[in-house]
Amino acid sequence: MRSSLLLLATAFLSPVAHAGDLARAALKEWLSSAVKTTSAAQGPAIEYCPDNTCERLQAKRHARLSELEDFALLYFATMSEYSYLKDSRPKDAETLLAAVSSSYAANCTESAGSLAVECALKYLRQRLGVTLLSVRYDEGLKCTEPQALLGAPPSSKLKSRCVKSAA
Repeated sequence: MRSSLLLLATAFLSPVAHAGDLARAALKEWLSSAVKTTSAAQGPAIEYCPDNTCERLQAKRHARLSELEDFALLYFATMSEYSYLKDSRPKDAETLLAAVSSSYAANCTESAGSLAVECALKYLRQRLGVTLLSVRYDEGLKCTEPQALLGAPPSSKLKSRCVKSAA
């Protein structure tokens, strides 16, 4: 796994390549079936569900899925409430995160390390209108609760709710 992600990261260090392809491949390899991507009328979303609880990253209607995938990779690798994700990151995670965050270097004054990742996350959160929801599937219900994201409080438009689950 390490060598294939390193090869992908190296291939995508070229400024003409879009980081979304790299992020998509890395998310699938690292988080496998626990990560789900959807594209609906309200916009693209990515859910990480290791069990009956999930973190859902939802973007606004016209956001590009590839950019949300970049955001998701950076977020899950560095900021997620699932603390064990930081411990299970790929061995070449720093190279991978640098490759993805460098795609947004023109929008950031920080150009290296964790500051570059944080800047890329903040830029993409604002650009894509990303919101974070905590999702719990329990006894036939899907319950969602808006969460703070990167220091920004949840939108007042989002409310906690439970609905019958389709699954």
